[in-house]
Amino acid sequence: MKPKNTICLWFDKNAHEAARFYAATLENRKYFLSNGGRAARVLPMTTVHLVNDPRQAAMLAAPLRQRILETLAEPGSASTMARTLGLARQKVAYHVRQLEKHGFVELVREEQRRGCKERIVRRTAQYLVASPSVLAPGMDPRKLKDKFSSSYLIALASRMAQEVGEAQAIAEKAGKRLPTLSTDVEIRLRSPREREAFAEELLEAIARARQSGTRRA
Repeated sequence: MKPKNTICLWFDKNAHEAARFYAATLENRKYFLSNGGRAARVLPMTTVHLVNDPRQAAMLAAPLRQRILETLAEPGSASTMARTLGLARQKVAYHVRQLEKHGFVELVREEQRRGCKERIVRRTAQYLVASPSVLAPGMDPRKLKDKFSSSYLIALASRMAQEVGEAQAIAEKAGKRLPTLSTDVEIRLRSPREREAFAEELLEAIARARQSGTRRA
């Protein structure tokens, strides 16, 4: 019996094209693709997978596994990947099983070919990001006194990557989007005095916005 809120969809020919279409149009939904009685449960691909476990990071560091994950931007089997990479199918299949065991690859469907079942898989996330805590305890920006230093900026960026990655994983598990606000702007300042004046003005604007938001809450 299928779970509640499941949508059953029919496709005539290409399962890959159908999966991409429905993943784009039915975001964050669980659904089954059916073709002549063969069914496969398909989920939208996660955008970012934050790697927190040092053992998983070490497992992903193998160059061959990175190449396999790059190949699996589109669903494929051990046989098709072996031809693409120019390697033995058994070797590729072993590494695919390891990646699937740790949650970086998932089964899309099984196809009957030449009397055998061929497993079609894909990677589970578009991007893999290593958490700063994988290598060592993360830098704590609260322990750094110089707020204008590059070390402080690195500490903040590390904490942001950790917290946003964790929040996104929770949101995607709940089937929701994580609202964020960011901008990419290049600002050039001619002197240390201009830099300090700009920093003070920016911090004051952020403080005012924070107070306004607190009052509204």
